Amino acid sequence: MIVGIDASQAAKENKTGIEYLSSQLILNLAKLDHKNSYLLFSNLRLASIYQSSNFETVFLPFRKFWHKFRLPLALLKYKPNIFLEIGYMLPNFAPKKTICFVHDFASIRFPELYTPKDKVILDISFRRATKAAAIIFISQNTKRDFENLYPTYHNKKYVIYPGYNSDLYKAIASPKDVLNIKSKYILYLGRLESRKNLVNLVNAYAIFRKKYKLNPKLVLAGKEGHNFKEIEKEIKKLNPNIKNDIIIPGYIPEQNLPHLYSKADLFVFPSFYEGFGIPILEAMACGLPVICSNSSSLPEAGGEAVQYFDPQNPEEIANCINTVLTNSFLRTKMIAAGKLQIKKFSYQKMAGEVLGVINSL
Repeated sequence: MIVGIDASQAAKENKTGIEYLSSQLILNLAKLDHKNSYLLFSNLRLASIYQSSNFETVFLPFRKFWHKFRLPLALLKYKPNIFLEIGYMLPNFAPKKTICFVHDFASIRFPELYTPKDKVILDISFRRATKAAAIIFISQNTKRDFENLYPTYHNKKYVIYPGYNSDLYKAIASPKDVLNIKSKYILYLGRLESRKNLVNLVNAYAIFRKKYKLNPKLVLAGKEGHNFKEIEKEIKKLNPNIKNDIIIPGYIPEQNLPHLYSKADLFVFPSFYEGFGIPILEAMACGLPVICSNSSSLPEAGGEAVQYFDPQNPEEIANCINTVLTNSFLRTKMIAAGKLQIKKFSYQKMAGEVLGVINSL
């Protein structure tokens, strides 16, 4: 078969969640499948690592509306037997046998956290997904949300969990100080936006500092997103001795992330809603205890290795931070449980299951 893939997310230089997933899925499909032929369509040049004997890159430069106009024309020209849409929405003229990833329904569950433009685009994306021959969800929670929203969809549905880059994410005994922070710190990594619940995390950090008289720094690492100014505004309200210990370094290149994790004392993921939560796996792989929200799909990622809290309750988040930072027995237990939990997830396993879906069509 000829399998077309929208590889535009994998081609991006400064990757975040879906871009990392796209990249790792394609690389692991290339390791597993030497029978089918693949066409990787992208509006950006793909690195040479994505090319192999049966993986061909199709570079389609186009300034605007690439996904709306240029990719559909390429699909008409190349006529792949199957098309895989990993990161965005099914394009026009995709073949009848299409597979679409649906990552989450945060824009529907929390519409106030999205711009009107984003909500319209995502709504179109979800409705397009109902035309697919098969849909892959990255968690049971996302699949349940889809079934509640689109009960008339009766084509194939699969839950296939993401993994993490196990070659990269490992505990480092002597990590580099990539942020020039001499002390241990509490770490959050992800987009800095409303959905990630960082206003409540900032408030929880202030409560923790005042209540327990401990002073680790708080690092909020990642790209700025929707309503970032609200997060900044909340930080500015704090006492100088607290707000000066909140560090926002921006986007961190992937090669530095294992050092960032390994030098931290605790990883906190307070998001209101996630399709899965790959940073949880990365943190556990680097030997960090993890605390996170008890919402959406996060318990599927964290299992019994994580301490959970109500994301709406800053006091509870503060208490959870203190418990894990100060209880050495609990920390040791959580780190050991995390090492077992991450064995359930790998991109090789994900690629094998996705290949099974491709072959089933």
